[in-house]
Amino acid sequence: MYRHLTPISAVLLVGCTWSYRPDCVFGIANNNCAPGTAGYDQVQQAQAQAAAAAANDDAKCQSYGLQPGSPGYAQCRMNLDNQRAQVAASDRAIALQYLLNRH
Repeated sequence: MYRHLTPISAVLLVGCTWSYRPDCVFGIANNNCAPGTAGYDQVQQAQAQAAAAAANDDAKCQSYGLQPGSPGYAQCRMNLDNQRAQVAASDRAIALQYLLNRH
């Protein structure tokens, strides 16, 4: 039993000496990750994707002749957000079903 505790203890002790948070080093993104960590890179990528999606949505709604600040423009942006959320939820459900049905 104690043989298994030694590697775990070593990992935990090494984690105390890291200059970065372990979750950030291993790529678990949060807003507190330091530059140069995988978590920081993921946060930056997510922010860039969100900015690109917002710019695309803005251009799409304006291409319909809708002006920013108008009720129609707001509805257009909400519709695009909802569509993106539905696609993301569907993708997560498909991935979950795949994981649950693997043998």
